[in-house]
Parts: sequence; C-alpha cells; structure tokens
Amino acid sequence: DKRVIVQKPHIFGSLNINNFYNPDSCENLMFEQFSGPAAIFEFNNLEYRAKLIRVNRKTLTLFGAENVPVSEISVNIRNYYSPETRKVILNTMQEIIEAGGEKSCVAECRTVNKQEMVWVKFHFWLLSSIGNRHTIYCLMEDITEEKISENTLLATNSQMSMLMDNTTVGLLLMHL
Repeated sequence: DKRVIVQKPHIFGSLNINNFYNPDSCENLMFEQFSGPAAIFEFNNLEYRAKLIRVNRKTLTLFGAENVPVSEISVNIRNYYSPETRKVILNTMQEIIEAGGEKSCVAECRTVNKQEMVWVKFHFWLLSSIGNRHTIYCLMEDITEEKISENTLLATNSQMSMLMDNTTVGLLLMHL
C-alpha cells in the first residue's frame, strides 16, 4: 500500500486539508480511490502563482511520475508545461476566483520521465479561500487520443481539400 507523501499540510477556511493526508479519512479514500487523476493547488491571485499541494496516484501515472517524489514534482512543476500552458491554467484558476463554479481548460503537457506530450483537460473547482490564498481542486482527463484523432482528421481534410482544388477531374461521392 503506497501512500503519497506531501510537504506541508494547509488549512484554509472551513476545509481542513489535513483530512486528505489522513489514510483513514473519507476524503483521502475518495481522493485516492474513487476519482480520476486529481490534484489540490493553492493559488495566490495577487502573486499569480499556483503551488501543488497534493496529487493522487492516478495523476502520477498520467504524467509518468510513479517513481518521482511528490516534493520534486512540486518544485519542478514548471518543467512539465510550456509558458503558454502555464498561462492557460493560471488564467482558468483566476476565473474561478472571480466567478466561482467550475471552469475547464485544455492544455498540452509533458510526461516527467519520457518527455512525451500528453493533452489534458483540466476541471477546476474552488474549495475555499482566505484572503489571497485559494484552495482549488482539480480533476484531470487524458484527451491525448482525441487530440491525435482530431489532428489526423484535420490533416486528412486539408489534403482532400487540396486534391479537390487542384484536380481537373471532378469527384463524385455517392452513398448507396
């Protein structure tokens, strides 16, 4: 039974983040066993920075980081995405602070060890806030296969369009 070790527990508002660290708590069980890849971030909207507080095993698997200490991931998290991706994620977190509710975004990230690209749809919810510090819950969805299919379809459509534009013979498509 492997447990994810995190750096320092935080308590914000009415949500006690410590419950996510307690192996016997319902929060930890739900976080580890009954959700997909998930993480908890602390977002400081004045500094426009997000700090990774907690991830589950499925998140580590998604990013190929099963054997990497969480403390190392937290420190080096910027190495796993581009400045453009960072901006998309932080802007989405800022929107949650301003509007509440759920916000989603799609971003291209890199796996930790293999440096392969993975497309991720991030779903964010604001859990609690004190001052400029906000606790944000994040569920992740691997949409890499969908993006590959989408890109292949776009390339095929582009090639078909080019063929049709440059052919002197007409094409007839019939559905029987």
